[in-house]
Amino acid sequence: KGRDLLGKLGKSLLETMLVACRSKHLNGRLDPNHFVLTHRRYSPCISDLKCVLNVKGMPRLFACKGGTFLWDWIDTLSISQQMDPQHWRTWNQGHVEDESRGWVGAFNASISLGSLFERLLGWDDDENSPISDPTSPLSRELMSCSELSYHILLDGVFAWQKKEM
Repeated sequence: KGRDLLGKLGKSLLETMLVACRSKHLNGRLDPNHFVLTHRRYSPCISDLKCVLNVKGMPRLFACKGGTFLWDWIDTLSISQQMDPQHWRTWNQGHVEDESRGWVGAFNASISLGSLFERLLGWDDDENSPISDPTSPLSRELMSCSELSYHILLDGVFAWQKKEM
């Protein structure tokens, strides 16, 4: 795990985003008005991930059970859900010009996170790990696309939705 560059970058992104989390009574969602989101302090993490994911074979490690990136990615997406929930405005709240600008931070963070999907999923099931060391956990336990989908839905999305209820 000492050579898990993708995992280290994923952890950096998660830790950066966790700085902008609201308190636990709001389910730990991101605060779109926090300086991390309004000033895009997560951008260097996204840029570094894009560079690494452009290296041949690196996206394949996304589906590795032995790495840490997948869980950090699921956690990042989980705290990003409903970061700027829309609320119906009653007539006595005034016109829309008085609305918070939090949607800008939420919009930009969503665009940045979404820009990683094409790179993360740029691999085929029959591709091998780019790490040839047989003792490395990153050289084995690669999931197929269907296994990855099942894993994300059951262990990631389901766990998040259950917590939200």
